[in-house]
This record gives sequence, C-alpha cells and structure tokens, in this order.
Amino acid sequence: MAAETFDICAEFPYVRVSQRRAVSSALGGIRQVRQVNQREIRVYTLTWDEAPLVLQRRIKAIWDATYGPVCAMNYTPEGESQIEVRFAQNTLSRVYDSAVTGSLTIELEEVL
Repeated sequence: MAAETFDICAEFPYVRVSQRRAVSSALGGIRQVRQVNQREIRVYTLTWDEAPLVLQRRIKAIWDATYGPVCAMNYTPEGESQIEVRFAQNTLSRVYDSAVTGSLTIELEEVL
C-alpha cells in the first residue's frame, strides 16, 4: 500500500520505457534464465529544465519520505490510470543553474 502520492507533472512529456525482469543462475556450467514477472515493467523518466527551488524541495521531500527507491507511492501517468511506482535506484539528478532554479531528472519504475 503506497503512503505517498507523486502528483507533480513533468515540464516535458515523460519518456516511457518497458522492461522485463529476469533471474539468472548458473549450476554445473549451465546458465538458466527465467522471467520473474508476467508483463513488462513501465519506467517513466521525468525531466524539468528549469525547476524552481520549491519544486526541487518538494520532490526531494517525497524522495526522503519514500526512502528513495525503497517505498512505493501512487502516480498517475498522463492518459493512464493510477499505478504504484517507486524511484528507480539512484535516479534523482539535480544540476543547479542558479540559487533558485536548476534542471531535475527522476526515474520512476512500476511496482508489480
């Protein structure tokens, strides 16, 4: 159950990538790979070129509240229904242009 809701819209249209998860194991020189999930995991990359400091602090507060990529939160992608996502591992990227703005990129991945 997600405790947080990520309701911030990206400055630019998000990039959606789908991927499958797999587990790989080697036993006696034979490598076996099997799919973990039944369908592809959706990954959303959200970007802001000139994110105001207020927005950056709000996203950082959500990052802290969900312990980064640990806890799930609710997110409604444009034109889709609400899903549970979490921050992808180490994907909060901030570059400060000035004292009040900067570019910001995050990646959210669907929780199955």
